[in-house]
Amino acid sequence: MKKSIITMMLALVAMAGLAQTKTATVIGYSPALKDGTLVFAGTGSTVPVVDTVQAGRFAYTLPVEEFTESTLSFYGEGCPNSSTVIFLCPDVTVKVTGNDCLNPLWKVESPIPEQQTQNRLTEYCRDVRTEALQMDLANAPREKRDSVTLIWMKQQSPPVRLKDLKISWQRFIPMFMRRMSSR
Repeated sequence: MKKSIITMMLALVAMAGLAQTKTATVIGYSPALKDGTLVFAGTGSTVPVVDTVQAGRFAYTLPVEEFTESTLSFYGEGCPNSSTVIFLCPDVTVKVTGNDCLNPLWKVESPIPEQQTQNRLTEYCRDVRTEALQMDLANAPREKRDSVTLIWMKQQSPPVRLKDLKISWQRFIPMFMRRMSSR
């Protein structure tokens, strides 16, 4: 009897260890962010408040079971209504830094190849994206913003390395198939 109770307790402890959720961590800093600015982040259609900026710093952890795309945005003085794409994997820490409030243009340091491709795309479109974000902050007329946004959208199709596409598709297809089979 005593032996079976100990065996059941060991099995319970082992199962609890397997059930732990894997996570990814994002840490960031920008001296331009005001204290109290809300940090929103998530990996799906729900993007809750995950932190509040203090002394320009923020940090959060998201549950991540596999390679996934997440978004980061801010709500506060001087912050555009726009988000940063951050790719995450379990047990990865990503560092995000900038000198202004234009977070979609910030530096994202990550070991994930897809993020490195996203960073090159961001750099390639930097000038027109900066103009679009500044127009948004200045509440420029919609016609002007739309013309700049159209240029930005066209620029998002630059030449990329075949190696980067192969890595992205190798991760995307299994993820897509799992999601389709769960429906």
